[in-house]
Amino acid sequence: MGLRPRHFSLVLFVVTVMACATRSETPALGPESGTSLASGRADIAKRFIDLVATDKADEAFKMFDAEMAKAFPLATLRATWAGLLTQVGPFVRIASVTSKRKDRFEAFSFAMEFEDSYFTWRVALDTKTGMVSGLFLQPGRPPLAPEKEPKRPATVDEREVTVGSGEWALPGTLATPAQNRAAALMPGVVLVHGSGPNDRDESVGPNRPFRDIAWGLAARGIAVLRYDKRTRVHAAKLKAVKQMSLKEEVFDDAVAAANLLRSQPGVNPQQVYLVGHSLGASTGPLIARADPRLAGLVLMAGSTRPFEEVIKAQVTYLLSISRLRAEEKAAALDKINAQFERVRPPGPKPDAIASDLPLGIPPAMWHEYRERNPPKAVQAVKLPILVLQGGRDYQVTVDDFEGWKRALEGRKNAEFILYPTLNHFFLEGKGRPTPKEYNVPSRVPEQVILDIVAFIRRR
Repeated sequence: MGLRPRHFSLVLFVVTVMACATRSETPALGPESGTSLASGRADIAKRFIDLVATDKADEAFKMFDAEMAKAFPLATLRATWAGLLTQVGPFVRIASVTSKRKDRFEAFSFAMEFEDSYFTWRVALDTKTGMVSGLFLQPGRPPLAPEKEPKRPATVDEREVTVGSGEWALPGTLATPAQNRAAALMPGVVLVHGSGPNDRDESVGPNRPFRDIAWGLAARGIAVLRYDKRTRVHAAKLKAVKQMSLKEEVFDDAVAAANLLRSQPGVNPQQVYLVGHSLGASTGPLIARADPRLAGLVLMAGSTRPFEEVIKAQVTYLLSISRLRAEEKAAALDKINAQFERVRPPGPKPDAIASDLPLGIPPAMWHEYRERNPPKAVQAVKLPILVLQGGRDYQVTVDDFEGWKRALEGRKNAEFILYPTLNHFFLEGKGRPTPKEYNVPSRVPEQVILDIVAFIRRR
């Protein structure tokens, strides 16, 4: 269950590269609430968090096993916590702790409240050695009052399904129109996530954009399949995959999900579409190559620029709006530039150390990301394509949107829609976009749903 830095979402990359001192106001951890942990390993995991939060990263680092220490150096551990504080303010409390045991690993998820946001730190322990074998950080979800939780529309049914089989099987949810009695078979959609170990709803803060899309489409006569990502469900097994590629992270499961959807009663197997977001969009053309039976692609916030350019632009932007002092920003930019120099074309050397590269991504994957070339790949796809973009998206920008338009220029079956007020997750916002707005409860606007429905119905 040892998660590597390469599995971090791009929006969080800045926390691994900022070079600044931890804040003196960071409090020690208080008692957890909502926990039902029985093993002494819970105390070990909590001690690790406590040490990191109280500026004792050197002691926390000694709790890493050998593989984790190599993948996540002490400097990165310190910078991760310090960088997080610059984005979301002082640490407040642990809201809850849960655990999950699988094979020889036990993962403890700490839901942590900060001044401006919530984050979840998952600490994985090797139950045989008691050492920390994995560490994962992702945006958390602030607790909502039950009455504020959106309820599934009465016009939508859902049931649990399993995507794929064997050791990589994944839990998923199939949403369909309630009591569908239409004589004609309905079209179907598979939702494919962005980078990082996403759940089936692609949850970010209190928001669940994939759930919004699934319910919206199902209420309008389209079956929708969404699933938890392999890097979320099978993190322990992936630790042993030395050369993980996009095939394992994205393609295999997307194709399996499409095949499962085709087999469902009431679904037209000739009318299964892929709706990809972020990484799922930029790799959408390659998924279509892996699954030639797809009927069309909807690409939401997919990047077209080289991968290293996208990441560097994100980090630079986040630094510009961070709480760092000018000299700290300059130092962080120096570190960023040094890392990106190592991945400039023709790419990093084969023996380059992953921890010295952006995101901790190993050399082989940097070459794969470069080779995927979304604009070139999409030109080989003859399917109908709808490209959607938020005008306030700082992660994947309008420059990427224009890249799709250039690549598909003259194509009569390609459509493009820009939503000026939407961010990366297609949620409404105002002013200069920041990660903080992802923690404001919101819903994917109905217009986005209607545009996807209209695209599918025109086929």
